[in-house]
Amino acid sequence: MSRSGSAARCLTSFISVVLMVVCAQVHVARPACAQSLSIRDLNAEEDNWETWFNERRKLQFTGRYEGRSGSTFRLQQFKLSLRAPSAASIPDRIQPGQPVLVTGSLRRDATGLHVDVERKECSEIPLQELQRRRRQLRDHPAAELLALASEFQVDAEFYGDDMVLREIADIRFSVFDERRRRAAGDPAALWQLAEDANEMGVTPADAQAVRFASLTAESRKAKPNYDQLQQRIAQFCPGWNRESIPPPSAEIKLAFERDADETYRMADQDVREQMLHRLFYRRVHVRYLQQQMPADGKGGIQLATTLRNDLPEESQLAADWAKKEVEGRIRAAGELPRSGLLELSDLLKQYNRENDVMLAVDNWMTRQMERFSGSDLESQLRLTEEYLWAGNLFSRPDFTKRGIAGLKQAWEAADESSAEEAENIAERLQGYGWYRKNDQWLTAEEAAQKSDDQSTQAMREGRVEKGMSPAQVRRTLGNPTRVSRLISGASVREFWIFPTPGAGEVVVQFHRKRTDPPDNAEVTYVSTITR
Repeated sequence: MSRSGSAARCLTSFISVVLMVVCAQVHVARPACAQSLSIRDLNAEEDNWETWFNERRKLQFTGRYEGRSGSTFRLQQFKLSLRAPSAASIPDRIQPGQPVLVTGSLRRDATGLHVDVERKECSEIPLQELQRRRRQLRDHPAAELLALASEFQVDAEFYGDDMVLREIADIRFSVFDERRRRAAGDPAALWQLAEDANEMGVTPADAQAVRFASLTAESRKAKPNYDQLQQRIAQFCPGWNRESIPPPSAEIKLAFERDADETYRMADQDVREQMLHRLFYRRVHVRYLQQQMPADGKGGIQLATTLRNDLPEESQLAADWAKKEVEGRIRAAGELPRSGLLELSDLLKQYNRENDVMLAVDNWMTRQMERFSGSDLESQLRLTEEYLWAGNLFSRPDFTKRGIAGLKQAWEAADESSAEEAENIAERLQGYGWYRKNDQWLTAEEAAQKSDDQSTQAMREGRVEKGMSPAQVRRTLGNPTRVSRLISGASVREFWIFPTPGAGEVVVQFHRKRTDPPDNAEVTYVSTITR
């Protein structure tokens, strides 16, 4: 081996030894520091401070600067004083509340334990750091902003740092409010946001406002889920089922009508529970009931009763609903059967609308005139019956008069086609005091007077006239040689036959009701048979 190679190996060995010694010295010189602690953690370990003092353990912790006196300074929320090597080592620019990373150990003197500071580092004021990092995350996902807020939350609460806490609340609310704006009008998204609100750290009042916005969004849909909506109102809107006392002012009602969500968001809890929840329930329940009422108002009276029971405040609206049905039924009165017209009449009286009864009856009668406008006997009789019925039930003499006139016209038609029908009509007319005498209709008084005059004259002349009684016929012609009877369902016809000179016969026809005594019969027809 050459001398140069041997020298090189010696130099290499020497360098290795030197490096080992230096590394060993460096290792020995490294302080034995525990993991960096917060003041909160350090206070939690107060029972171990004596042990750490005895072990001369190196400590590294972060606290917030409170103040100084010479070379001694204090940290917020920490009862031990901290002693720097000199007053000059504490920078004048340090501010109260500014974080300080301290490396040192516990020492004891006559005053007790304190911390001997070997090294300290000041860092950014928490509010400034939070605001700076917030700006950096402006375009980042909302989750990162919420994580940033959570990172500062614990220390801010520990130190009672109101400014940082307000900034944290603003961060969380800004994330929450951005989600609220994106979810506007979407009931499901707003409801989910309200469910997430607690984890996002927003106030219960803000969460409740978003939940309310979800309910209003659902109520504005063309077809709301009313079952779910009313269940959620009952669950999350205390005061919904109590009439507001005092009632909401006109200003609150107007603001709520214009923008319910904003009015709710700005209101305090008392106004929400005492007024706005009830106002919203009224709006929802009115719409729910209103959608059950058709355009013609049918069912409005029943719905009005429900509305009055559920919402006494809506008495005027309930009255309007009932009025709508009543007016609709008046307009449609012509399509009602008789029983329906009677019910409508009672209903109108119940609502103090007696004057409208006649309007309904007129509408009904006009429709009957359209229905039975034919010229046949059946149509005439049907229309006549309706006039007489309405005239009697509703005290309408004009209808009764038209009904009697209709009966007379119907008799004229029946007299040519059906003697029996004509006879029935004549009986109806007699019930109204009209009698057929000598081809004309007379009142009972007129008929009696004329009948007596004609009968007296005829008896003097030995003749028989229509309207004469059986006794008058006997006094004129004597007793008949033959009598025959024709009995129908409601009447009796008798035919008396008398002989005449020249082998002829006179036939006198009497008519009476089956229930009348024979003496009440009247002559209705006289004929002479020549043989």
